[in-house]
Amino acid sequence: MMQYSTLSYLKKEAVSKTLIWLVKALVLLLIIYFIGLKIYGGQLSPATIGAFSLQLYTQHPWYAFVVPFLLVFVNWGLEAKKWQLLSAPVSRLSLAQCSRAVLSGLSLGFITPRSLGDYAGRLMESRGEERVKLVGAVLLNRISQSFCTYFAGLAGLLYLITFTAMGVQPQWHWMFPVMAGGMLLCVLFLGKGRGRLVEVLQGLVGKKWMRLLEIIGDYSSSTMAMLLLWAALRYVVYTFQFVWILKMAGLELPLPVMVAGVAAVFVMKSVIPAFNFLSDLGVREFSALFVFSAFAVPEAKVVLASLLVWCLNILLPTFIGAIHIFQMRFNRS
Repeated sequence: MMQYSTLSYLKKEAVSKTLIWLVKALVLLLIIYFIGLKIYGGQLSPATIGAFSLQLYTQHPWYAFVVPFLLVFVNWGLEAKKWQLLSAPVSRLSLAQCSRAVLSGLSLGFITPRSLGDYAGRLMESRGEERVKLVGAVLLNRISQSFCTYFAGLAGLLYLITFTAMGVQPQWHWMFPVMAGGMLLCVLFLGKGRGRLVEVLQGLVGKKWMRLLEIIGDYSSSTMAMLLLWAALRYVVYTFQFVWILKMAGLELPLPVMVAGVAAVFVMKSVIPAFNFLSDLGVREFSALFVFSAFAVPEAKVVLASLLVWCLNILLPTFIGAIHIFQMRFNRS
C-alpha cells in the first residue's frame, strides 16, 4: 500500500511538472512570435536598434551612464541588507557576506530554476546545520519584493487607464485578479497571522517539509516593517534606473506616464511564467513592448532600454556572483 501511494505521488508530480513545462514553453513561443512580428515589420530590425545604440552613446556625456551603473550596486546592496535582516536569527552575517550570498543566488538562478538557484546560493554563505531554516527566510524575502511589485503595478495600471489614452483594454483584464490574488497571498505571509498560517500549512503537508518555513513565524512586527521598507526602497531604485535609461534612449513621454508604465512592465514580467535560463530575458522586453506600444513610441528604443537594464541588473551581477562561486569551489578543493 505504501509503495502504491508513493508511485501515485510520483506520477502526479511528474504530470504537474510536465504541465508547468508545457505552459512555459507555450508562453515562450508566444513571446517569440510577438517579438518576431515586430522584427518582421521593420520596427525592431538589428540595424534600427544599432542606430539607436550609437545615438545613445554619442548624445550623452559619460557621467549620464555612471548613474544607472552606480544604481546597480545600490539595488543589490539593498537586497543584501534585506538578507542580513532575515538571516540574523540563524547566521550573523556581515553586509559583505550577505552581498556575496545574494549574488551567488542570482548567479545560480541564472542557469537553474530560479527558486532552487536563489535558495542554494544564499545558503552557501551560512554555516552549520541550522542554515536549512533560512529556506523560509528566502521565501519571505521574495514575497516582500513581490508585494511591492504588485502594489506599485496595480497603482501604475490604474493611473494609465485613468489618465492616459490607453483606457481599459481587454488584454489587461486578466492582470487585475492575478495582482489581487498575489497581493492577498503576500499579505497572508507578511502579516501578523503568518505564524498561524505556517501551522495550517503544516497540518496540510506535514511537519517534515514545513519545518523549513517555521522561521517565517519567528520575526517580529518591527522586523517585517523594516523588511518592507528595504523592499520598497529597492523597488524605487530599480524603477528610477529604468526610467533614467528610457529617458536616455529618447523616449518622449511625461514622467508620471513613464513611471506608471515601468511599474506595469515589472508586474507583468512577474506574473508571466517563463523559462529560467538567462533569467527574465525576453519576458522583460515583451512586457515593455506590450505596455509602451500603446503610446506610439519607437519600439526599438524601448527594447534597447530594456536590454540595457537586463545587462546592468542581471548580467553584470551574475558575472560577479559566478566569480565568487568559483572562488569558493577552488578554496574548498
